[in-house]
Order: sequence, then structure tokens, then C-alpha cells
Amino acid sequence: TLMAFAGTPAHADEGAPKAPPTGQPDLIDSQDPGGRQNKLTDLKTWIIEQPGLENSGYIESVNDAAALSTTLLWHGPANDTQQAIIAEGRRRGISVNVQQRKFSREQLVTAVETLAGRGKDAFADFDLNSISGITAEFDGIKVQGVPTGKPAKKLNAASGKDSQQAAVAKVGGVAADQLGVDVSVEFGGGDETFAATRDKDTPAFNAGGVMYSPGTRGICSTGFSVKVGATRYTTTARHCVAHDYRPLNNTKSYGDGVRNSTDGAARQMSAKGSPLMFDGSHNDSNGYKKTVVGYGDVSLGDKVCTSGANSGVHCGIRVTQMVHWFDDEYPHVSNSTFSTIVGDQDDHKTAACKGDSGGPVLVTAGDMKVKAVGMIQGGP
Repeated sequence: TLMAFAGTPAHADEGAPKAPPTGQPDLIDSQDPGGRQNKLTDLKTWIIEQPGLENSGYIESVNDAAALSTTLLWHGPANDTQQAIIAEGRRRGISVNVQQRKFSREQLVTAVETLAGRGKDAFADFDLNSISGITAEFDGIKVQGVPTGKPAKKLNAASGKDSQQAAVAKVGGVAADQLGVDVSVEFGGGDETFAATRDKDTPAFNAGGVMYSPGTRGICSTGFSVKVGATRYTTTARHCVAHDYRPLNNTKSYGDGVRNSTDGAARQMSAKGSPLMFDGSHNDSNGYKKTVVGYGDVSLGDKVCTSGANSGVHCGIRVTQMVHWFDDEYPHVSNSTFSTIVGDQDDHKTAACKGDSGGPVLVTAGDMKVKAVGMIQGGP
């Protein structure tokens, strides 16, 4: 949805962040008032930096900020790496539990990649909408799709809920035998990619600004800047493919796409970017912004925020899936699927909307600072 905003220009610069007006709540900082999630994400960063982690049995972490605890999803016996993580958690005041899993991270990732490449015939007559490799609640992979051809006719012919559940279980069983891991199947789903103030930014561009294409009339959002050599450049989602993006209410250019990433489906633009991110509502006229201070390594159960240009900041989005195979239908590559994470908004509130594509996904670092988690790509 294209929206025109009123207000004064919000200039991106290399200076200090700008706080909200007196009396206006700070939505992002208020998400982690005691800094508990920040402590957990810092522990996660420490974990993934440990040598030999990929062969240790570690799969993923499930965080509980309220309890200041994390659960290690683990495959295989306890070892020195597991004990080191528990000890480091204790040193930081974090309770660390271990949950044993049947399948290793390598097995799960291989199964997801195999299905993403349509390499197994259990889903030959399925239009796969999503594949999730790691979740807190299921020891295996989760698949969501729509049957086509004969399977669709059989499902429609099945009378009663029990019969349909039996059909679902049969498909999952066949897939499990072929892939070597347990498979949970759910019919339906499908994600919409979000192609497409914040509206009057100037170079160097902040994250979360609106990118308007006069040629296509499409809207996207700027992502976190990336540093190439000594220069920062702005980014967006790679499925934002127009060549004439500019802020909605001025003529400053975002330049054109320079290169695309295959692992995160991002597009580096030729215009310069800043180390700041727009905060507040989509039409905030105060130029309210925060400083980006690095990466936030999130785990299952963590809560993140989004800051899309078209809908503003939304928080309380819980990370529910890791190694989620997503297809952004980018037309210029032979395989447009990539691995990402999925978050679900509490109480069915908005997490992002069309026009927010490319915008920041983040966690608070407190004191007017945020950590980069990722980029808005799509949603249900």
C-alpha cells in the first residue's frame, strides 16, 4: 500500500541517535527492560564462536528471557563443549539445560536442503510452501504445502478429520523413510514476499527508510548498511528489483543494485548507508533513530522487533523456526530458495506488511542502541 506522509525531513548522518519526544514511549528499549534477552544473545554469540562446535552435538538454543535460562538442543552424549557452555552460562548468571534430540543439526539441514531441491519423491505431487529444519517443539523437520494431482483428490475424498489426519501421517511417514529424519506435515500455508518517515531521508541512508520506485510504483524498505572496505552502503531485499528507488517525498537516489547475496537474499545498493536505524511509527516526523552496534545472534524463543518503512516498529515477535527454507521467487537465479528464520507475533498482531521488505529485524541493546538480526523478507 502506497502512503504519503507529512512532516519534516529526517536526515541520516553519522552522529548521535535521536531519542523520542518527551512522553513518547521507547517501544524497542522497553522490550528488554532488565537486559535479560541481551544477556542470552551474548551467550549465543559466545557459543557459536567455540572451536569444533559444528561436530560437538550442539543443534540450537531455546531461550527463555523471563527465566534467564536457555535450553541446548543436543544430539549425542555430553562432552567438553557442552560442559563449557553450561559453565559459561553459570558464570553469566544464566541457567543452562540440555534437551536430547534424535537427529543432528547436519541431518536436519541435509533433509531440508534435499527437500528444497525437490530431491525426494514423497512430495513429488506437493507444492511445498515452507520447510523448517529446527523448531523448539518438534524433533525433526516441519513441512507445509498443498497437495496437487492425485494426492489432492485423495485428500478431498477422505471423509472426516481422522481420515485426513491419517493421509497426512502417511505422507510424513514416507518422507521420513526417504530423508532419514522425522517429518511433520501440515497442509496449507504459503508466504507472501513483501516487495516494498522515513519518507524524506538523504544519504547516508538510515535502515528502515522508504524506497519508492516511480517506474513500478512499488515500495520497499532499506535494511542495515553493510561496510565494504571503508564505505557503508545501504541494502534492501533482493526481490526489490526496481532500478529507480528514491525516498517517497524527495528525489535523492538510492542508486542501483550492486550485488545480491544468496544466503540472506539481500541486495546491496550503490548509495551510501549510515550506522543508524529509524525507530517509531511509519509516519513519525521527528526523525527518531537508534545506533546499530553489531549483530544479535538469536535463538528459538527470543523476541525480536521489525522496523519496516510502511508499517513502523513492531516488537514481541517470537523466533519459532530456524533453518526455514524460503522461496522469494527472485527471477535471476536458478534456485531462489534460501535458509532463514521465522518469527510469530504474539496475539496475532502485525509483524510487518507489504512495503516493509528489506527492513531491519533487530533486538534491543539498550541505551538507544540495537543489534542487527536480519531482514524482513515475507509473511503469511
